[in-house]
Amino acid sequence: KMSNQSCTFSNSSVTIERTTFTVLYSVIIVLGLSLNVLALWIFCVHIQQRSGTTFYMTNLAMVDILLVCFLPFRVVAYYKEDRLSCEIAGIIFLINMYTSIFFLACISLDRCLATVLPFKVRIYHLRRAAPWVSGLVWLLTVGCSLPTYLRWKFTVNVTSSYNCLEPIVVTNELPRNFTLAIGFGLPYSLVLTSSLLALVKMRKAKLSLTLNIRKTQNMILANFLVFTFCFLPYHVFLGFYRKENNDWNCSSRLLFQITQILASANTVFDPMIYYFTTEAFQKTHLMRTVCSMVCCRSSTEEQEKYSVPCRESYKKSSEASLFL
Repeated sequence: KMSNQSCTFSNSSVTIERTTFTVLYSVIIVLGLSLNVLALWIFCVHIQQRSGTTFYMTNLAMVDILLVCFLPFRVVAYYKEDRLSCEIAGIIFLINMYTSIFFLACISLDRCLATVLPFKVRIYHLRRAAPWVSGLVWLLTVGCSLPTYLRWKFTVNVTSSYNCLEPIVVTNELPRNFTLAIGFGLPYSLVLTSSLLALVKMRKAKLSLTLNIRKTQNMILANFLVFTFCFLPYHVFLGFYRKENNDWNCSSRLLFQITQILASANTVFDPMIYYFTTEAFQKTHLMRTVCSMVCCRSSTEEQEKYSVPCRESYKKSSEASLFL
């Protein structure tokens, strides 16, 4: 059944929808919290030397932990018409998503500059700027998310949890266009451009055979793929959604929730793809143990292919500056 103002499913459909989304969010909560707590512990305890990428990743872990700690409020909103739970989940989701987007963009830019610019320039300028850039990211994302939320809170009549979960907050033309252009379009263009420049530079320099450079390439590609997979669907939806298009009410509500799940899944992909492919992590005692069990048992041909002895590859490398 469809009306001009709301969307109504059968009881069985609602039960299936709630159960499915609850299971998916539960998986994200468990994996995201475990992996990000582990990542934050390694960053704070084991890594002594700080780089720009390390600083951005530390902030990324913190914002991911913030989201997974508040995702249970979203699960509650599926089962109860609890406006407060839905509002809390909504504002934390917005802050997490755009903070993650900008920190991933910072990581891509840092990798690009580390590849293209001289080593000393990066050390004395970029590392010193990382805390200020991180503070600016937090200030901008929180500052931009709160007014959007407050405007929605005081202008929209929320009658149920499902209304709360609908994309009403983003249907106003001006804030939606601003979100698409500045919140996603700008950092996405930065990630794409930085990734291409770094990969082209490494290819021209013929640095693709060493172990560290291969990992750098994988990190750059993973950064772009996760960014695209997690955040592009949500913002494509924002671009096409129109509140006056009543035929979208049922389908758009379901699609919007799916794109939110994909965006929330970045809390799982961030530590799995980025944190544990950085050389700084492999230099910790824990990662050295794993390396000695796996890497040093690899074939002689594989070691010759990379032209880097296994035990020495994490101690010193002429390309180490390109990684962290």
